Amino acid sequence: MRRILFAILFSTGLAGPALAQSFYVGDWAYPGGSCVYDHSASGAIRFSETTFWGAETECDLINPVKIRDLDGILFDLACWGEGMQYTERMLLLKENDGGLTIYSRGYISTYALCE
Repeated sequence: MRRILFAILFSTGLAGPALAQSFYVGDWAYPGGSCVYDHSASGAIRFSETTFWGAETECDLINPVKIRDLDGILFDLACWGEGMQYTERMLLLKENDGGLTIYSRGYISTYALCE
């Protein structure tokens, strides 16, 4: 019986959300910015499920905490950039229009997904 239920869930797509890609994965540009990902301050930023790449920076996204009643995740970051290692926290929020708002180090920025 369990095998039948399992097969029904996966064949109908009811279990699909568990396999969906996270809302923050992709290349993101600030308003008026470039969608070219080139590690520069004017280029796009990039997220995978476990890594963030910014201007001359690479960070591991660790200890994710889902934010109750918000479409958001708080991460601890272990970063390397410009010859230094450091840690910080980053809050990622999914906007209703598909944008991504990031709060980090006292700054808030909103980005649009690059195609």
